[in-house]
Amino acid sequence: SDEVMAIVRKLPSVKQTMMFSATITEAVNHLAKAITNDFTVIEASKAEDLNISELHYRVDSKDKWKALLSIIYKKKPKAMIVFVNTKDECDRVHRRLEENNIDALKIHGRMMQDDRLKAMERFKNKEVPYLVATDVASRGIDISDLDISLSYDFPVEKESYVHRKGRTGRNFEEGLAIYFVSEYDDRKFLEVENYVGHKLGDLISLDY
Repeated sequence: SDEVMAIVRKLPSVKQTMMFSATITEAVNHLAKAITNDFTVIEASKAEDLNISELHYRVDSKDKWKALLSIIYKKKPKAMIVFVNTKDECDRVHRRLEENNIDALKIHGRMMQDDRLKAMERFKNKEVPYLVATDVASRGIDISDLDISLSYDFPVEKESYVHRKGRTGRNFEEGLAIYFVSEYDDRKFLEVENYVGHKLGDLISLDY
């Protein structure tokens, strides 16, 4: 928000200002009010109007790596983002993919900005099929034809559930959002259900 306000202060008198966000959080509302009190919220299509399927797999934390390999080998996605919650886990999953001769890139906040941009450009150009990413580093990602958004780690922030899902199914194309739900994620799973206002459905067993 500091960066946005710095830009706004540099702009001349503007007739129209538009902000876009996958979720309208308190922080987004506060930012909008800081720019102008005279604004209108326009909601885009509801989730059920989008062509995105969701799968929630019950995966023991010790088995997540095997579950990821199962998704890769069975579904053979041409483009997939693998979301994790920490920089260390991002490094770990990326390294294990490479050790298994699976081409992958990574982006997280501890990397140099130039390295993150290069990785994103290669992923956008379909040079490498898989990208391992943390939420902060992946904000603003807009990839066409992304087959799968896979949450290897179930999101800590409930808003991230929606942000991750929105990476796939762009331009009303078919998309698939997969979430691994471990034995430690039940509380977060319920928080997301309360946040989106509906049940996410039964957890599915995954053969691996």
